Amino acid sequence: FTLSPQTVKVLQSLDKPVKALVFEKETDFDRFRSRFNEYEYYSKQFAAEYIDPDKTPTRARQYQVTAYGTIILEYEGRTERVSSEREQDLTNALIKVVEGRSKKVYFIQGHGEKDTVSGERNGYNAIAQALNTQNFVAEKLVLAQQTSVPEDATLIVFAGPKGDLLAPEVSAVGTYLKKGGKVLFMLDPPEETGQA
Repeated sequence: FTLSPQTVKVLQSLDKPVKALVFEKETDFDRFRSRFNEYEYYSKQFAAEYIDPDKTPTRARQYQVTAYGTIILEYEGRTERVSSEREQDLTNALIKVVEGRSKKVYFIQGHGEKDTVSGERNGYNAIAQALNTQNFVAEKLVLAQQTSVPEDATLIVFAGPKGDLLAPEVSAVGTYLKKGGKVLFMLDPPEETGQA
């Protein structure tokens, strides 16, 4: 295995200890050991502990582990659970437990925008799922029903709007931008020739 530059960067930025508790059958520890040896190589703050839930059921109950292959990441009293040995999943869980929160991306609704739940060809379900794997939470926001963009917004997205924004919405977006907010406009080409 070779860790991605993003994972190496996250590991090298750790300034406090992170512990990975790997709950697996003892015969399958090696499946995780090769991955976590690399994590430990890049950061002295990262340590993995391997626990066989059959041999120490009290530890498994303490962490409410009910399946083999469960990994609990601990950092400053916070925990994050992951059940995959894929680097991307492990690193995202590591980011979540260290940051203590996920970043929010709001997809603006109310103007015929793409749906972040729809799995259809013109839906953005895959984008919302991809954001989730990068420690972002995708939520819908009907800006016309709000007086402002929520304070926890990392980014607001206009995904292919078909109509114009209302004056209060323009004002809310302007205020958000003045505070340093970020906006992504994804505009579709006109459906008919001659439209602007």
